[in-house]
Amino acid sequence: RSVSVVLPTIDRYDYLVPLLVQLASQTVRPHEVLVVDQTPRSRRRHDLADVVPDLAVTVFEQDEPGQSTARNRALAAASGELVLFIDDDDEIGPDLVRDHLQRLVDGIDVSSGGVDDATAGPPPAGFRHRRASDTFPTNNTMARRAALDGAGWFDPALDRGPRADHDLGMRLHQAGAL
Repeated sequence: RSVSVVLPTIDRYDYLVPLLVQLASQTVRPHEVLVVDQTPRSRRRHDLADVVPDLAVTVFEQDEPGQSTARNRALAAASGELVLFIDDDDEIGPDLVRDHLQRLVDGIDVSSGGVDDATAGPPPAGFRHRRASDTFPTNNTMARRAALDGAGWFDPALDRGPRADHDLGMRLHQAGAL
C-alpha cells in the first residue's frame, strides 16, 4: 500500500531535516513526502528535496501561512492510497509507518497514534490499545485517502486557529469513517 506523507513546515528546518532522515529510515518507507514550506521567502531553504537523495520529497512553497491550506495543498498532490499526517517538529521511530499500516485493517479508515509529550505525563490506562479515538491529531495520524475525500479535507476557515484537525476528525466520523 502506498503512503503519502503530508508535512507542513514554517521556519523550523532544525526539526524538519532530522525528520526527513527519520522518514527515509522507516522499515516501510513512504511512497512520497509532500512538504509545504510556509517559511518567509527571505529565510526559505531551497534544498529540502535533496536532504535525503533517495527519499521522494516534493516541496511546495506557500507564501501565505495556513495549516489547513498547507495540508490541502499537499493532499491535492498526494498519490498514495493512505496519507500520514505528521508535524515538522516530530521525532519518529523507524516503525511508525509500519505500525499505522498494521492498524488499518478490518474496515478501519483512520489510525491515530499516541503522542508523547514530556509535560503531559504518562497516558491513561488503556490508551495504548485499539479503541475508538476521541481525537484526530495531525501530528501522528494515517488515513485512507478515500475517507479523506469523502469528508472534504481541511476547512480553510480554520487556517489560523485551533481545531482544524478536530473538525476534520469529526467530519470523518460523520461521513462513516472508522
